Amino acid sequence: MIKRRIESELAAWKSSPDRKPLILRGARQVGKTYTVNAFASSFRSYIRLDLERPAERSLFGRAGSGRELWETILLSKGFVFDPRETLLFIDEIQNSPDAVRALRFLHEDLPELAVIAAGSLFEVFAHREGFSAPVGRVRNLYLSPVDFGEYLAAANPPLRRVLEDIRIGGELPPERHVLLTDAFRRFAFVGGMPEAVARYVERGSFAELGPIYDSIFQGYVEDAEKYASRAKAKYLSQAVDRAPFHAGERISYEKFGGSDFRSREMKEALTTLEKALIVHLAAPTTSVRLPFRESGRRPPKLFFVDAGLVRFRLGLKDFNAEGGPFDDLYRGRMAEQIAAQEILAASFERPRLHFWARETGRAEVDFLLDVKGLAVPLEIKSGKPGRMRSLAVFMDNADHPFAVRISDDPIRVDEAKTPAGKTFRLLSLPFYGLPRLRELIGNFVTGGGVRS
Repeated sequence: MIKRRIESELAAWKSSPDRKPLILRGARQVGKTYTVNAFASSFRSYIRLDLERPAERSLFGRAGSGRELWETILLSKGFVFDPRETLLFIDEIQNSPDAVRALRFLHEDLPELAVIAAGSLFEVFAHREGFSAPVGRVRNLYLSPVDFGEYLAAANPPLRRVLEDIRIGGELPPERHVLLTDAFRRFAFVGGMPEAVARYVERGSFAELGPIYDSIFQGYVEDAEKYASRAKAKYLSQAVDRAPFHAGERISYEKFGGSDFRSREMKEALTTLEKALIVHLAAPTTSVRLPFRESGRRPPKLFFVDAGLVRFRLGLKDFNAEGGPFDDLYRGRMAEQIAAQEILAASFERPRLHFWARETGRAEVDFLLDVKGLAVPLEIKSGKPGRMRSLAVFMDNADHPFAVRISDDPIRVDEAKTPAGKTFRLLSLPFYGLPRLRELIGNFVTGGGVRS
């Protein structure tokens, strides 16, 4: 069983005195239904409605109020439940605009009833059908694939406790660093799709994961017909099929993935996949301080929903624990993919990624994070600080002295200097520290970048 961090967020939501209906969002197969089913054990009663079933979808067209709808649901199930002790789960809610509207009436008429809705394609259908969630009357949470911390909790709980104890300036025995590095490489190879993680944790075999990836990926391709008209499905199919090959890469919409399709069609297709949370388009910004001003004239950087699916589509079949630096794999793009995935998984809010690009020239920093009100640059690479030229350009213009590098090296803090002579503090974090990235950077910044 994989315990998800979002369960603690759901527990806090349950006990909140001003609880609103919750919409749980996330790509298909990231574990939304599984998570809600597990959370339901904390209630005396549980009702799940699957709105892919016409009979259950039709319930929402019959009632004129929240209480009337509740009575209709109970009659359809043959139950008599106290709403104060019940969780109502409305799965695949995007299939019924009536059900989306009903969230408001359930909140107003039965605030004591805990209501969770989920829909992988909610934003896609809302855009297409012209409906939206009731403003101010629902809360949204986003579920990402399993992160490294969740993976370790299932695969090696003692090693997870070692990860939790890492501190800036603390001494980590070399053998523990090696164990965590190996565990992270295995996680990056497996990816974070819950079914694949569960199978690997249970059997320890990479060879058995192929059919799981294939089934998930084909489900994404087949969903293309649900996103748009038949005439536009070919653009979506092309975008899903080729996106993994461009993970971690700045893309051009024109003839994306080797197609003959025009920029407008492929931009619309990739934007649709972004709404479905299958891809994430990191926005370029020229800002060196908050707020991040996004540059619509520059191409975005593309990331896929999961590193395991990317690895499967790239045909990388052989795991090599003794390989070279992780950021060398697939020209460094796999390292950026897994870093993006971990950054997104850290938050349950609407996902958004940024990277920095100089207004003129080729200087570029992999990611830009808002930490403690500062725009903190994050580079994914090995090498000495003096070789990170783009990072140096950023730091020459930044209004603070803090930068971060992710690599295979142990955690440490160095004093670095740009070619222009500006001194800054560089926090080096190992890849396995990504689940605690914001916490450790926050400590780094508030502690003034104390030397380790």
